[in-house]
Amino acid sequence: MTLPESAKPNLTIDERLLAGIAHGSILVFGWGILAPVLVYFTQRDRSRYVAFQALQAIAYQILFMVAYWLLAILTFILMAFLQIFGIAAAAVLESDVLVSLANLSPLLAMLALIGFMGFLWLLGLAGGVACLFGAGFKYPLLGGWLERYLQPPAAKPVSEEVAHV
Repeated sequence: MTLPESAKPNLTIDERLLAGIAHGSILVFGWGILAPVLVYFTQRDRSRYVAFQALQAIAYQILFMVAYWLLAILTFILMAFLQIFGIAAAAVLESDVLVSLANLSPLLAMLALIGFMGFLWLLGLAGGVACLFGAGFKYPLLGGWLERYLQPPAAKPVSEEVAHV
């Protein structure tokens, strides 16, 4: 994601590095959230760009951890169900193929979980790289929502205020 030179904000190397670290800290699952929290609280009054990027990274990593634990629990339940159902079906139908599929199902469920989490992990890294190059980065859905949430309420036009007086 590159912006034309005229659209790029004038960012210092420190701002780009801090924003990149905030996003890139997703590499350290769990403890990585400390980096964007520190970046946010130390830079929120100095750079809106860095503060916004760090805030996005905080929200994304919280969502990442919640999604991980929910998906891990669901994967465990799915694996148990597939094992029990597959072995029971194999016993009833006397099929070696179903036994093989039942034994393979936990591996497939774990691979799906790892693949999904890998995608989320790479998205965080993409944010870090984009920030290092000085581009603005927004996570899909989350970035736009945070941006709208952080906007100060628009002032009412003077004509509306006068009309209510």
